Amino acid sequence: MRAADKAVTEEMRCGWWEVWPEYEVGESRDGVRYVRATGPTHLKPDEYEPLVNYPGLFLEFARLADREHLGREPEDVALKWTRARGTLGQTTVEHDGRVGASTRGGVEDSVDAFVGEARAANSVLNLFQAATDPDGVDVETIRELFARYFSRKYIDFFTDSPHRARSNALHRVADTVANRVAGTCYPTAYEQADRTWKQGYDFSNLLGAMWLQMLWLLTADDVCRCAYPECNGVVTYKQPVEGNKPRSDKEFCSVKCRVYNHRLKKRIEAARH
Repeated sequence: MRAADKAVTEEMRCGWWEVWPEYEVGESRDGVRYVRATGPTHLKPDEYEPLVNYPGLFLEFARLADREHLGREPEDVALKWTRARGTLGQTTVEHDGRVGASTRGGVEDSVDAFVGEARAANSVLNLFQAATDPDGVDVETIRELFARYFSRKYIDFFTDSPHRARSNALHRVADTVANRVAGTCYPTAYEQADRTWKQGYDFSNLLGAMWLQMLWLLTADDVCRCAYPECNGVVTYKQPVEGNKPRSDKEFCSVKCRVYNHRLKKRIEAARH
């Protein structure tokens, strides 16, 4: 239900997010390239519940940085994502004295900011995956990721054993997630069809909603990993919301891993014969 809908404007929806019919990359007077909605103002946006409709949205966003074209063609990547999921909501708008995130985009939803956010999400996801690898802590990956934040002396101390590397990596993930979620996500109550109330979650922009999903991954009991033996990527995980569930038959974290796994099977079969 959308019991709180009347209290917010179309650009400040809580729990819901909007995808407008068309977006383009504009440029500010200062030369900042940014994503914005275009088209006639009478057109209505599509609406969806990010936390319910797309349980793997954070994974999808973070893995944009695994692809080379994020660096080569950042505007195309940002525009394609926005047309499918909407802006990240970093641009704010004021209405009747209230300030909230705009789903129409703007200068704050710059292409550079989009790329930076995707890489930040990717770094945290990779750090989590390395620390919780079912085949053993991936200390080398943790060391590589720590090099972005710490000097060699601290890296050696933080990773002098798999146990210490895992602990410090997860503390780094937890601290980052807590900072990202603070101020953008919060518990709330939703009225149900039978007039009872149920606790749920709300967010102020799409970026915050995705980081809330990363918080759920960090605390999840049931995490499914990629079926490709050389990948430790998260495929699905249990989340504390009702709605669309991840495909139960999904085995791979990406198309690339599916292809690599197929090739691996072919090589194994050929070796047997």
